[in-house]
Formats: sequence, C-alpha cells, structure tokens
Amino acid sequence: NAVPNATDHLGFFAATTSAQFFGVIGDETGGTLVVGSDSPVFTTHIDLEAAGVRFSAANGVLTILGTGDGVDEDLVFDLNAAAGRVHITGAGIWQWNQADPSLDGKSDS
Repeated sequence: NAVPNATDHLGFFAATTSAQFFGVIGDETGGTLVVGSDSPVFTTHIDLEAAGVRFSAANGVLTILGTGDGVDEDLVFDLNAAAGRVHITGAGIWQWNQADPSLDGKSDS
C-alpha cells in the first residue's frame, strides 16, 4: 500500500461518504466550520468578503459592502427597523421608508 504524503490531496484516499466524513471531523472552537445540515443555523454573522456581502443573524441586517475604492457605498437592509428602512450609506444617506415612499424624506401628499 502506498503511504500518503503531506502534499497529496484527498483524492489519494478512497471515496468517503458524508457520514464517514462528519464522523471524523470535529470543530468545537468555531474557527473553521463544516456545515452538514439541510437547514443550518448560524449564530454569528456570515462574511463573504470577496463578494462584499455580510449577513447578520444577530440584528437582522443584510449589508452589501462597497467595493473599497474610496467612494464606498454600502446597501443596508435593516429588517428590524420599525419603519421598514432600506438605506445606502456613504457620502450621503438615502433612506426609503414604507410610511414615506419619497426618496427626499418629504411626503408628496
């Protein structure tokens, strides 16, 4: 039998079922997680930095981050805001409220 080297990839080993995989993988610290569930529940926010997205479970805020080009604008969906706010942050702040659908904050009625 061949002996694996540190540089070998997992393809070196025989096929492994997901049940076998999760039987030997453990992470109690939360540093590097493997999710093995049809409906995972995350207890902290999820950062997809390369995609510029942050999902925050703790406060119900979805943030799509700016590009880091110095004139960043972040699109923030605050799902817990009483007025159902959606706003864009950056050099200026634009807010849209369900109670007042105008972008300038002045009702047209």
